[in-house]
Order: sequence, then C-alpha cells, then structure tokens
Amino acid sequence: MSNLSSFFVIRHGDYSPRGELTSEGQRKMRDLGDKIKSIVEDSSVFILTSPEQRAVESSCVLADCLDCEIEETYELSEDNFEFYPETWKKIIKKYQDKSEALILVTHKPLISGTLPYSRFSKEFEGDRLEIRELEKAEGIYFDLSNKTYSKIK
Repeated sequence: MSNLSSFFVIRHGDYSPRGELTSEGQRKMRDLGDKIKSIVEDSSVFILTSPEQRAVESSCVLADCLDCEIEETYELSEDNFEFYPETWKKIIKKYQDKSEALILVTHKPLISGTLPYSRFSKEFEGDRLEIRELEKAEGIYFDLSNKTYSKIK
C-alpha cells in the first residue's frame, strides 16, 4: 500500500549555454527546496529526474535541501518523444512506494505539453493555466489527499 501523499512536478532551474545551472538557477532551486521542505516537513522524499545536466543539477540542489535520494530516468528526458499525458500516472504508480513525497524534475515541453491534458491532473482542482505557464525553477504541488494542486515558486 502506498504512503504517497504529495507529488511535485518541477521545471529545472536557469542554465548556461553549456547546460550547467547558473548561480541564479542554483539560488532559485534552493529557495524552491526550502518551500517544498515546508510542505513535506518530515515526510520521506524521493526525486526522479531527467538525465539532462540542468535537471540533474537542479535535483542535486533540491536533494541537499530535502536530504533525499535521486534517480535519473529517460522517462523524464526532454528527448522522450513517447511521453504522453497518461505517462504521469504510470510514473506515479511505478514510484509510489519509494517515499511519502515524490518529486519529478523535468522540462517545459513535457510539463506544458502533456500534464494539463492528462486524466491524472483532471482528477484535481486547480488552474490548468498555471501548469502551462510554468517558468524555470517553479513547480506544481499535487496534494493527493485533498485532490488539489497549486503552483510553487
């Protein structure tokens, strides 16, 4: 039985032309990590990330704030052209037993192009426009028990 109570979809932080997180990107991700920490409190956290450098570095900053493990997966890659709206639910089901809070760090095309249209997000109350307009180092927090979602930044 799953203990998963919260789920976050995070867009990676600002990055340089070489794909590395900038100092501003690191700062924003630390701030986001602190906000997530205030939401999850003492819950166990697991981060699943795209293998692209900017996403991995963003995940590392979050993991430092949240004292948790990270796993890379091609499923969240910007180059995954087989990512469909229902892939979100499959990922949650696959990783729901890892922790009480699951964080996915990925890219704008996957988030804005699929999440607003998934049956998963339609099960929650929230503003779909917030999902489509997600900026770097911002995320969507899904409260699984209250069936709501909101933007965090």
